[in-house]
Amino acid sequence: MKKLVWLACLVFILTLVSVNASDLYVNLISYEPYPVTPGGYFTMEFKAKNLLSTNLNDVRFKLDVDDPFTVEGDEEISYASIEPNKEILFSYRIRVDGDASTGYETIRLRYYYGTNSEKKDYDIYIQAITPTLIISDVKSMPEKINPGETSIVSL
Repeated sequence: MKKLVWLACLVFILTLVSVNASDLYVNLISYEPYPVTPGGYFTMEFKAKNLLSTNLNDVRFKLDVDDPFTVEGDEEISYASIEPNKEILFSYRIRVDGDASTGYETIRLRYYYGTNSEKKDYDIYIQAITPTLIISDVKSMPEKINPGETSIVSL
């Protein structure tokens, strides 16, 4: 009798573990260019794989973005079905606001399949463009300046 109870508990625990495991593996392959710049565009490319031995039906991916990002085109990409153990690639083109500051900002990918939903957050690095100063000529009056003297310098 005790063996039967232990076996029932083991089956119950294994069922809970398998219910919590994801049937769809989603990964960010890349975002380019890196780092992204204010006023520019970048592309996020994802890979998703069906880990089941049956089709995953009604699979949807939705990119949630906040300021300073805007998705160009559709925020949601849908697939009627993903075959067992098959991988799909999908991408989003995103615009960065011109007044974005240097630092990390988060973009969230939500995905839905059947009655399940999951989400992943991705940190995107923004590098503000810093102007470069190029000095082509320097003149001073007098041309030779001794320590402690004042002079007029033109750049």
